[in-house]
Amino acid sequence: MSDEIRAAVIEKFNKPLNIRSFKRPKLSEGEVLVRISAAGVCGSDVHIWRGLDPRVSTPIIPGHEGVGVIDEIAGEKRDVFGRPLSAGDMVIWDRGVTCGRCEYCTIYKTPSLCPNRWTYGISKSCNEPPYLNGCYSEAIVLDSNTRIIKLEETVDPITLVPASCSGATSAHSFELRPPRIGESVLIFGPGPLGIFHIAFSREYGASEIIVIGGTKERLEMCRRFGATHI
Repeated sequence: MSDEIRAAVIEKFNKPLNIRSFKRPKLSEGEVLVRISAAGVCGSDVHIWRGLDPRVSTPIIPGHEGVGVIDEIAGEKRDVFGRPLSAGDMVIWDRGVTCGRCEYCTIYKTPSLCPNRWTYGISKSCNEPPYLNGCYSEAIVLDSNTRIIKLEETVDPITLVPASCSGATSAHSFELRPPRIGESVLIFGPGPLGIFHIAFSREYGASEIIVIGGTKERLEMCRRFGATHI
């Protein structure tokens, strides 16, 4: 990777994104520089571009869904399963960074409620070090507290990129109330969240997976993912 890294930047809301160049950052201990292979467009990204998210200030590199290849690591780093990471590994990461020390992180096991939580592509301006804080860029700097998962080289990054957002959100709902084998599941809406819920419902052994609403094309996609009734 060159010393100049390009990124798409929202300078003003409701205006075209500008391409800006950033100097390759010098990493701090535990940080990881990742070359972006694929980045997703979430509904939240559209809201951000329109200026509808009060958490966001410009200029910002948007994009919180990403898959990429490690270019550089400052020090030693392991993924959430304890596997060592190195340059050349394909990875996906948690879009939200938490402190890992507060009661929500350690006792209640609900890091989404961490008072220090921040999110790539949403919380930090690209004027704030390490500048490369979003996925609409040639590279992103992952904070030392970021939870990272090492992927197999055979994984298609374009297919997997939504897993860090709608996939993770859907997985959390199944942690709260997983369906029992033979139960029926009713899903409202065939968007990315709905489709992930279909896949999880099927894996959990739901007997009937019912999807309501949406266009004919979306509903047919739901059937291919395992919906029994649309």
